[in-house]
Amino acid sequence: LVHVARIDGRIAEGERRALLGLLEMGYGLDRARAEALVARADRFDLEIDDAGSLVEMLGREGDDVDRARLLGMAYTVASAERGVDEFE
Repeated sequence: LVHVARIDGRIAEGERRALLGLLEMGYGLDRARAEALVARADRFDLEIDDAGSLVEMLGREGDDVDRARLLGMAYTVASAERGVDEFE
């Protein structure tokens, strides 16, 4: 989700708010834990060389319901600022 938020080179404030809201509402995290998780994911995202391998892993892990939920969350993050562009 952080990678989706940063696909245009930065994480906009609306995207950050959407990320935090999804983590708080969807997983019952408080704000501090949600922010810590986003910070950890942000560091991880900056370190990975190939986002394609991450996508492949997501395709192998979980079931169709999990993947559909993740795709819905990704769309929420991508559209949080100004709509979805071709890279998102």
